[in-house]
Amino acid sequence: MKMSTPVGLTAMHHLHLALGAVMTARDGWRRPAVYSTVEQEVASIRGAAGLSDISPDAKAALRGSGAGDLVDGAFGEALGLRVGRCALLPGSDSPSRAPVLLARLTRDEMMGFAEPAERGNVLDLLAGRAGPRSHALDLTSALAGVVVTGPAAASALSAVSGLDTSPAGLPNMSCAQGEAAGVHAIFVRADLGELPGIRLYFGREYGEHLWEALLDACRDHGAAPVGLEALARVRTTEPMR
Repeated sequence: MKMSTPVGLTAMHHLHLALGAVMTARDGWRRPAVYSTVEQEVASIRGAAGLSDISPDAKAALRGSGAGDLVDGAFGEALGLRVGRCALLPGSDSPSRAPVLLARLTRDEMMGFAEPAERGNVLDLLAGRAGPRSHALDLTSALAGVVVTGPAAASALSAVSGLDTSPAGLPNMSCAQGEAAGVHAIFVRADLGELPGIRLYFGREYGEHLWEALLDACRDHGAAPVGLEALARVRTTEPMR
């Protein structure tokens, strides 16, 4: 008998089902493809904002004394990357592979984020720069994640966080650490063209709590949950920059 391949579920899985999401298996995870219609969700992103579960994102950290020096010396694209800033790095030698978003959280801590299929590549990218006083960690399963995309993203987040996520406080390609609905989170801003895109990564155990808090905040600003199909359509015309 042929064994089926296990499919991972995010911490918010049953909340997506309760919202009527049509689920799809992709890159080893079961994820919301659409909640209403792709057209309605694209309109929500462009007109207000869309809330999406990005927990399956590949996430890896490079930590330890000397990590900053190693990255400065090894990542040409990130040379001189200041604390609180991000850079897009090629995911591999193949131009078709998704890029890695590198975020410098502190002097001695870097994080890399990418599409779920790039999990091994992100870890290898950081592990290859680790030295005797630093180490790389795969945090993909430990951290959940959401992204709020659209013109009302910062306003919606202001309802659950005291962190200034406006363009002045958290400009494009920047990162910060703060609280959202009482939970410590990593904030990463990576806009899609002219559309603000603010990601939050946090402990998986807080997934349900933060999703519900953010969903309430988004609804108050005319935003809605959106699935993979709407995000993919927007990214096609509004790539990260």
